[in-house]
Amino acid sequence: MSQDRRPLVPRHVADDEEHVVQMHHSHGSFGHILRAKIWWIILIGIVVIASSATVYPILPRSYEATSLVFLQPTDQNGQPGFGHSTLNALDENQIQAYNDILGSRPLLMTVIQQQHLIDDPEFNPTLRDTWYTKVRAWLPLPAINPEQAVETNVRKRLVIRRDKKSYIMQVGFWSANPETASAMANILVNAFVTKQLADRQHYQRDLVNKLAAHVTELQARYHLTEAAAHTYLVDSGLIHKDQQTSAEHQLTTLSNEYAMALSRTATAEEHAQVLAEMQKLGTLDSAPDVLASPIVSALKERLITLTAGTGVPGSIGVGGSLPASLAELRQLINTEIQRIVRAAQAEATMNRLEAVILRDDIAHIDAQTVIWREAERHLSVLQRESDADQKALQDAMAQLRTQTGLIDLLRPDTEVWALAVPPARPAFPNLMLYTIGTLLLTTLLSGIALLPTLTATARRPSFVATGD
Repeated sequence: MSQDRRPLVPRHVADDEEHVVQMHHSHGSFGHILRAKIWWIILIGIVVIASSATVYPILPRSYEATSLVFLQPTDQNGQPGFGHSTLNALDENQIQAYNDILGSRPLLMTVIQQQHLIDDPEFNPTLRDTWYTKVRAWLPLPAINPEQAVETNVRKRLVIRRDKKSYIMQVGFWSANPETASAMANILVNAFVTKQLADRQHYQRDLVNKLAAHVTELQARYHLTEAAAHTYLVDSGLIHKDQQTSAEHQLTTLSNEYAMALSRTATAEEHAQVLAEMQKLGTLDSAPDVLASPIVSALKERLITLTAGTGVPGSIGVGGSLPASLAELRQLINTEIQRIVRAAQAEATMNRLEAVILRDDIAHIDAQTVIWREAERHLSVLQRESDADQKALQDAMAQLRTQTGLIDLLRPDTEVWALAVPPARPAFPNLMLYTIGTLLLTTLLSGIALLPTLTATARRPSFVATGD
């Protein structure tokens, strides 16, 4: 009995040979399948391309229009400048704040009102006659608020772009109407710049109003302090400068006279004291005043003459008459000597009284001078307060003039570099991307059409057999 014998080979050798055979068989099968299905692939491509070409013209267009806005900080006086922009660069938080302001409700409502979007069915869904609105009308759903719906649609269509760290921003909208998109973009950026300038001017006017109120307050305060200083100047008598000058000169004169009076008083008192001492000692006849008295001298000569017996009674030879008796002559001499002593004492007393009067006058003038000095110090305090209020008033008025002049000089931190124009090409659909998508769809459908055949071919059994 004969048997079909096959030579035995190692397992790993058989696996390698089987893999080679499968690869050759696979490549041959794919090419055969591709040639067999080529018309299907062509048909699928024709159908997809034709469908895409048919659908493309009827797709809804979306046009995007953007304006260019340049962010540039200004200085304290509202003036822009490159150097100031370099020193005070805008941070990301401030730029994000600008983005939030651009999307804020007041600006969007400005766009809605100026463009009359509440009457545009593209933005107001309540004006659309579609199956959705009809079905919604039948359902127990809350009514749509037209203003909120329009605002929501406008906010969804808002476009804000910024290239990396650039201070130039693209701000705009997309819409089915290119003119509407460009008009909305221009309204938004103009309203944004106008609002920013209006806000800065509003803040500046508030500052000016506060400064004006402060100036009014300082004026009232200055008038009060100035009036108080003037009233005190009049009431205190300091306004009469001639009186003060005259009092000062009088005080100088009286001081000199008082010093002389004191000197005379001291001399007179000393003289009177000497005469009193000589009177006590009985030597008054030898006093200089007594010796210098012509009356005493005449009386003594008459006394000597009568004593010597050579005189004529009733005559003294000086044009006057003297008593003839010796006793009467001695009495007259003593009386005259006492008169000289009393005259010296009276002179001392008069000099003393003159010194007292001068002292009192000096004290009175000095007291008045002290009052004037105190009044001058108080007046100086009032004048300093008035001068300080005047200086504060002048500074406030200067600041008020400066800040008032800045209202018309203020500039916004943003500038519109280029307004949006109606775009010629829609942003959606994009023809290039649409073409690439069509090709990818054709490839995908062709692969799906070939997938069952490739799967069946891959499942066919294959083996490796070797013979003599």
